Amino acid sequence: MVKGRGTSNKQEQLTREALTDVDTGLVIDHSIVQAWALSLDTDYPLQAPHWETE
Repeated sequence: MVKGRGTSNKQEQLTREALTDVDTGLVIDHSIVQAWALSLDTDYPLQAPHWETE
């Protein structure tokens, strides 16, 4: 299958929105997400990361 074929309009819309988020800085640092993910299998999981809105 050729990459991109069969992609729904919704998937394309979500991809465009995600790229806009990246362009505007609405991202969470990988190391923060990784620390959160690793904590999920512990007795004290971290709160899910999110970006700060002003």
